[in-house]
Amino acid sequence: MSGPCLRSQHTNIITLKASSHDLILSQIRDLICNGKLKQGAKIPTRSELAQYFSVSQSTVQKAMVNLEEDGFVESHGKKGSFISKTPPHIYRYAFAFPFSPNHLNWGTAYETILRVLEDLKRQGSDYWLYHGEDEKTLSRLTDDLKHRRVAGALCLGSHENYLNIIHSSLHSRVATLANLPVDDLHLPVQIDFRSFEKHAINWMAEQGHRRVAVISNRLDTDFSFSRFQEGCLTRDMVCLKSHHFLLSPPFDSDSIIHLIKLLAGMPKKEGPDAILLSDASLLPDESALQNCLSENPTSLLARGYFPLSPKRQPSVVTHIGIDSQDLVLQIVDAMRNFQLERTSPDNIRLPYCRLDSGSSTPVPLEAGLTKS
Repeated sequence: MSGPCLRSQHTNIITLKASSHDLILSQIRDLICNGKLKQGAKIPTRSELAQYFSVSQSTVQKAMVNLEEDGFVESHGKKGSFISKTPPHIYRYAFAFPFSPNHLNWGTAYETILRVLEDLKRQGSDYWLYHGEDEKTLSRLTDDLKHRRVAGALCLGSHENYLNIIHSSLHSRVATLANLPVDDLHLPVQIDFRSFEKHAINWMAEQGHRRVAVISNRLDTDFSFSRFQEGCLTRDMVCLKSHHFLLSPPFDSDSIIHLIKLLAGMPKKEGPDAILLSDASLLPDESALQNCLSENPTSLLARGYFPLSPKRQPSVVTHIGIDSQDLVLQIVDAMRNFQLERTSPDNIRLPYCRLDSGSSTPVPLEAGLTKS
């Protein structure tokens, strides 16, 4: 695309003669984001742009360097500069974590999503990662959304901390991992926690289990023991209150394994034939109990149960969770399809599914994303 072509086609679009590289950058970026400059199109030379904007070539060069750093423009040496075929306002997504990986509260779910994102980045996907909810990090994310350096963001922390981002990102898609829909300005993504209880009960019943012990996290408000008890009765299973162990964090892997082995060693008529772990934080260490976590390294928010063998020894955990790669790809796809008007968007509910031992491939029990 030549300089005169830029002038003749966009005389009515560019009405302000920029006096700094920031204005040049802003106007060219807006033309790209509005589709006036097409993906893959050739950009006029620095000399032509300098003449058009009535500025020096060094000012133009500074703006072009910024556009290239942000991913809007690609330089091909003597061939010139071109609009990126995968511009960030369409193809790059941000994932905002509430903590850094070395934080005390950095959990299994965050680690799993991070690992999947790193794998997808190696395969060519474009994701930017943000760690922490401090003012500097949130300001950087807001600025990147405002200047279209990212097409959208999935905020994994507290919804309240991202309110300013949601309200200021007029052109981008913002999703939050929230248990309840909060407003019409963003895309709420919800984990369907009750589907874990339902699928755990159905799966254990299908495997012939009739007496279930439960180990749960005292801080886990998503799991209801009474609701689980009622669900067991519908499948002719027994879940005794005396077999419910409510633990308080922090959890010691050796102690949990010891508790499981005690349950497994109870007399056959009194003891359980399956042990349910209602929270991912209760899953033992990878090196313990037959390396149970290593069976499904990519399961997100995996909960599960230990079926007990005839020898009364715990066997490998069966995971019931959400496949994290599927979660990442489907949320990004949902954000891409999210209408910019954002009037009463459908909430996305992510159901649990069974994850086969020795494989990260989920076995659908409620396939894919479902709209509430």
